[in-house]
Amino acid sequence: MEHHFLNKKGRIASWLTVITILLFVSFIILTSFYFSYRTYSIAESHDFFKHEEIVEHPSEATFWLSFTGIILSFFSIVTVVVTLTLQLRELNLQKGSIEESYKISADSYNAYVLKLIERFLGPEMAECRQTCWLLRQQLKTDSNATKTIYELFVMQVRDNWGTRDEYEKLQKTNSFIDYANFTKLIRFFDVLSHYTITKETAYAVHFYYVWWRSFFVKMINCYRIAEESVPANERNLTVSPSWCGLVDRMDAQMKAHGLELE
Repeated sequence: MEHHFLNKKGRIASWLTVITILLFVSFIILTSFYFSYRTYSIAESHDFFKHEEIVEHPSEATFWLSFTGIILSFFSIVTVVVTLTLQLRELNLQKGSIEESYKISADSYNAYVLKLIERFLGPEMAECRQTCWLLRQQLKTDSNATKTIYELFVMQVRDNWGTRDEYEKLQKTNSFIDYANFTKLIRFFDVLSHYTITKETAYAVHFYYVWWRSFFVKMINCYRIAEESVPANERNLTVSPSWCGLVDRMDAQMKAHGLELE
């Protein structure tokens, strides 16, 4: 703060010095003009230069009025120049402040995205990651696993999970646990996909997204098939979950930074 104040005082002193020099130079020029004018007037009054009828020149009072007018005009010009200069300087300072604020905001934004990735890698999501990895492997070899997930998606589309007892029993099955962890995982990436991923954060997100991408594609396709199999009047909602567009959004952001998807 003190350093900034000293710099400001130094700049003001510099401006005052420039203005003083300009005034001094102007005073010398105007004084020289006055004495030259006066000498010329005296010479003419004595007919040193020509033998014509002597022309009456303005009085000294008239000259000083003109001189004062010139000084005031000069001060007006200096004031305008200084005002414009200070305004331009203020605009530059504001521009610098806006750019600095934008940089701070961008850094904070990137930090938040990186915080989300850190959360994904933390213990909170550990069980979710492990369960989804096992489900992904099971879908590759067991056709019944795909059928079970499909049936759960149909229940989701209808929002019909049976009676309370049936729902409580269903929640304890491995299939439902897999389904619940999948929705947790894909919703996490869905949230991430709605952020504008910068070049800095894209590299941090890239590996984990590509790792799960094929799994997401398969599960989203399964959900869409389940959704289409349910008549429109039996669906709980007329819109699909946001995560159905996850792959398109994330692919576009990865491609924008020249990152491969496989």
